[in-house]
Amino acid sequence: ANLYLAWLEEALPALNPGSGSRCRPLMVPERVQSVLDSWPAESALFCGTATSLWQAVLTHGPRHCEACDNWAQAARGQELAHSRQRQECLRIAEALREATAEFTARCSL
Repeated sequence: ANLYLAWLEEALPALNPGSGSRCRPLMVPERVQSVLDSWPAESALFCGTATSLWQAVLTHGPRHCEACDNWAQAARGQELAHSRQRQECLRIAEALREATAEFTARCSL
């Protein structure tokens, strides 16, 4: 890490040659060292969070999948019921059309 920080201190001025004294100097080596120092704690926190997420998925995942299956089955049942209702409405409309045509034919005699 120290070799990298030394290289970074040398390379940083070359990345921003026109800045001169107008810019506040960045404390890059200190920031990098701070990040490197905090890595074990951050890594442990990340691992703990990942473990908690995994446990939540294992706990709630099966129930969620079951609920999704139930919802899909209900949606298929609704679509079937709507299809039957459409067919029944068409049958009734045709029967009404025929009855109206017959009534009209009788009245015109």
